[in-house]
Amino acid sequence: MRNGNEQYKPPYRAGNDDISLVDTYLKLVKRKVVVLSVLIVTMLLAILYLVIVPPTYEAKVRLLAPKPDTISLVTPGHPLLVLETETVFRDFVSRIMSTQQWRLFVNESPELFPAVQKGNPEQYQEDTPLEFNKQGNFPVTHIDIKYQHHNAAISAAILREYIKFMREKYVADTAAEFRNLIDRKKQSISAEIGLIRETAGLVRQDEVERLKYALELAQELRIVDNMLVRSSGATRTGSNVSILATNETVQSYMRGSTALQAELKALSKRESNDPYIVDLREKQTELERLNRLELRPAEFMPYAQDGEIFIPFKPIKPKKAAILFTAVVAGLMLGLVIVFVIEFFARVNYEKKIAGERTR
Repeated sequence: MRNGNEQYKPPYRAGNDDISLVDTYLKLVKRKVVVLSVLIVTMLLAILYLVIVPPTYEAKVRLLAPKPDTISLVTPGHPLLVLETETVFRDFVSRIMSTQQWRLFVNESPELFPAVQKGNPEQYQEDTPLEFNKQGNFPVTHIDIKYQHHNAAISAAILREYIKFMREKYVADTAAEFRNLIDRKKQSISAEIGLIRETAGLVRQDEVERLKYALELAQELRIVDNMLVRSSGATRTGSNVSILATNETVQSYMRGSTALQAELKALSKRESNDPYIVDLREKQTELERLNRLELRPAEFMPYAQDGEIFIPFKPIKPKKAAILFTAVVAGLMLGLVIVFVIEFFARVNYEKKIAGERTR
């Protein structure tokens, strides 16, 4: 007589817990439809994912430290405005990695960001989406910059425009700093020249007063000729003249009223003290050099670019081969798990039925 137990004929003996490869193979063959169904479902899900998710393209570029002849901002060169390549490149790299600079670029480039044009720039106000790989600390040798976007052309355009924007802003800021430095130096030299001239004028007034006083004394003492020079007679070759003392060691009135009047007259008519001021011409030359300095920001390049920024032709993700392979492996593994679960419950039910028949 046939009973309900014949509806399920397990390929194993009841009560045997040993794992057999033959039993496992028979289970998989029996449940192959389940395994294939799960595999097909996972493959379809993977294909659907590849269809729905847009591809992501990555534009990249490498920036190197600049050459010394590309960071000269003035012509002719001036010791006040000498820049070091390592310092310039390090400062530029720190700026280009700044989130604040990225936000400023987004706000000033709405044509590249549709959300900004629609008045919704918040999605671009987070941390910069650029990827950086900086080599070295001080000096910085180079930096790799990457930008990802769903549109290949836009990814290259944004990276290209961002580097251009940062270069223009860095050059503008550096030029502004140089102008301020030049202006401060010019003001300092001009103030120094003015102070020297003022001091020279006061010294000239003091000298005039001293000469006036010496002239009054010479006139009171009836000293007309220079008493500091004495003639010792004439010889065949001319007059022998001896100097009794220098002007620094005797009173000025002894030079005589004639010499004092002539010197006082010449000193009073002097129009400028500049020829008599020590180091004045040197300072005027320095001021003139500063006035002639011309900034040339168009030639200033704070970095050297290793190659052009090309439009990527192959997306970096989603990785189709990897996703399909993962779907196949996951489908097979999930199918096997489901088969073993089904077989487990089938065996439990079978053993319950056997136990029930034995108790009758």
